[in-house]
Amino acid sequence: MKIGIFGDSYVEKWNPSHRLARQCLPDDIANLFCNDNQPIPWYSFLQIYNNTYEVFEHGCGGCDNWYIYNTFLDNHEKYENVIIVWTNDARYSWTTHEEGYEAYPEEEQKRHWLHVSNIGTAINKSKHYGAEIKKPPIKGIPRYREDYKTMIDFLGRIHYADRRRHNTFSKLLRKEIQQIRPDAIFINAFNPTEDKEDHNNTLHEITLYESKSMHGKTEDVDHALIPTFYDGTPPMDALIDCRVCHLTRTSHKKLARMVMNAIDYKHTSVPIIINDFYREMEKQDYREFWTRRDMLKYANTYYNAGISIG
Repeated sequence: MKIGIFGDSYVEKWNPSHRLARQCLPDDIANLFCNDNQPIPWYSFLQIYNNTYEVFEHGCGGCDNWYIYNTFLDNHEKYENVIIVWTNDARYSWTTHEEGYEAYPEEEQKRHWLHVSNIGTAINKSKHYGAEIKKPPIKGIPRYREDYKTMIDFLGRIHYADRRRHNTFSKLLRKEIQQIRPDAIFINAFNPTEDKEDHNNTLHEITLYESKSMHGKTEDVDHALIPTFYDGTPPMDALIDCRVCHLTRTSHKKLARMVMNAIDYKHTSVPIIINDFYREMEKQDYREFWTRRDMLKYANTYYNAGISIG
């Protein structure tokens, strides 16, 4: 059974510790680290638990529901089952309109979409977008930074002022997907923005619960607990969230079981009940948060990197 998974950073198969490694370590050591620490997200456990499943990921961190909808349209016919992780409807994604980008492979196409999750990411990307891209370079990076700069005012003065508009747009996109694929299984990463700060029954609620349990933080981890570094080297002891898809390994396994149940019983949604994820945090959970110091120690211990930590 071929299964297509669509969504945002709760789907994208990427290990944030790879970025930290490339910022802190020599290229050869960083390559070793990345090869040895491949991400295992929740949908990989679907294949582990049921070897008849063949799972394909179409995720992109920071994207909006318009991006998810378009990626779904381009790919859903390949799959017997589709799972949609629905994101925050206040996000905004758009294409760079580079000539001929539609003909590129999907991974390259992704780099011709621009995304803002909030004003904070628009500010960061207006200054640093493209700094981590080494090869091949994307044409037009200065123009894209200008686009992000424009988005700062657009989000603050226009977009966020009309919650009903983007909430309705998101609902219509979801309804369209359901009409095309009545069998589509939806998982809410976030709740509609009409609900404002309500994170209940979402994947994001699990993320916040885990962060609070381990570090006592009640704020949104994206803004309070974890600095995001687009450029340069992070401070030595800044705590960086390296959870794959924002979840610990134990929560990935739990979510995979819930999705399997939805597939088996032909449900069209996976209800997230936070009580199902309550547990005592273990040592392995804390290891999914790294500092630069941790990374350097790891490289010295496992790869004899000989890096001075100070």
